Amino acid sequence: MEKQETSRQGQVVVNGLSEQVMSELDLMLTLNISRLTLDRLRLEKGFPVVRLSSTARVYVLADVLDWLKKQKAQ
Repeated sequence: MEKQETSRQGQVVVNGLSEQVMSELDLMLTLNISRLTLDRLRLEKGFPVVRLSSTARVYVLADVLDWLKKQKAQ
């Protein structure tokens, strides 16, 4: 039986503002990076993350894009 992955992207509304969020898995697949690389970016390079619990994290797409643009400008 094949395991089927479903997208973990979603939209969150906070204080009337809508934000696109991505799961850790979707972000790794989108950027084509490993979990180790994502952990390193988060811990050493200040990659933006929203911690939901000690093990659950999501990524706000607008924050990720802003961070990537800043890296490009350096």
